[in-house]
Amino acid sequence: GATNQLPRLSCLISDHERRAYWLLLASACMPLVIMMASGVCWGVVALVEYRSRSNVWHRTFVRFVATLVVGNFLAHSVVVRYGFDMFSCHDLGEGVAYLRSDYGIECWTPEHKAWAFGVALPSLIIWGLGIPAVG
Repeated sequence: GATNQLPRLSCLISDHERRAYWLLLASACMPLVIMMASGVCWGVVALVEYRSRSNVWHRTFVRFVATLVVGNFLAHSVVVRYGFDMFSCHDLGEGVAYLRSDYGIECWTPEHKAWAFGVALPSLIIWGLGIPAVG
């Protein structure tokens, strides 16, 4: 699919101790990074074109919105995947469960709950539902 063309976050964050948490954080920030980067890029283009063309701000805004739609469409599956990964635990018996994406992280500890409900759940609600609703 289209997201296979993007650099994999797991390659960028490969040797960190709490890798699953950093992947979640990076994916949760991805739509904001796309928004800021496209705003800066199209802002520079608008400033360069401003002297030679009229109605440049309207055209730049249309380009900016198109970039956001495409960029966030590509980021959506990544954001949703890493968000749901925080809730995918493997029960090993005796009440001990570990995160399937990183067996070094025990599920439902205070640290895991903070990441799951403080980052993953808001990310799934805002970006997982918000991107398709707005786009």
